[in-house]
Amino acid sequence: MKKQRGATVLDLLKLLIAIIVVVWSGIVIVSHLTDYAKEQVVSGQTKVLLVDFLNARKYAIEHNLRVVECAKHDSNPLLCGSDWSNGWRIIAVNLQNQSKPFALSVQDTVILVRHSQDNVTFNTSLTSDNIVFNRTGMVNQGPMSYINICGISGQESSNQLHFRSQGRAEMVRVDSCE
Repeated sequence: MKKQRGATVLDLLKLLIAIIVVVWSGIVIVSHLTDYAKEQVVSGQTKVLLVDFLNARKYAIEHNLRVVECAKHDSNPLLCGSDWSNGWRIIAVNLQNQSKPFALSVQDTVILVRHSQDNVTFNTSLTSDNIVFNRTGMVNQGPMSYINICGISGQESSNQLHFRSQGRAEMVRVDSCE
């Protein structure tokens, strides 16, 4: 009967290689899962904004009112902000203000206030800081405007919401956040 001596150098190298492969595979999988999670946050935020846009248009038509969707102002609820990363609000304009140029007043009704995700950024081509739906659901923007919704690092794929003057909107996936 032969005596067993310890493991050979070759056995130790095989074990070390096996450990490295397992650890490396785990790192790659976690990296892919993290990227996937970031893209899901951007996609989810885009879908929420799209649904809010469609609901604001529907509200304008159903209630025969002018409805405004705008970026939330940091401190003043009667002002629209310019940074959609702060979130947005939807406001039904008071009947007495329907024919006047757009300006929010204390008589207007806030329908919804939405906070945006912390790790999502926005940039827009909107001609003003707000989207105003008239009583027929048409919007105050040019033929087509958009809002980019991007991950905070800017390296993830981003989504773009296209707004058409007829009041229609669509979500488009884009590769960069510019």
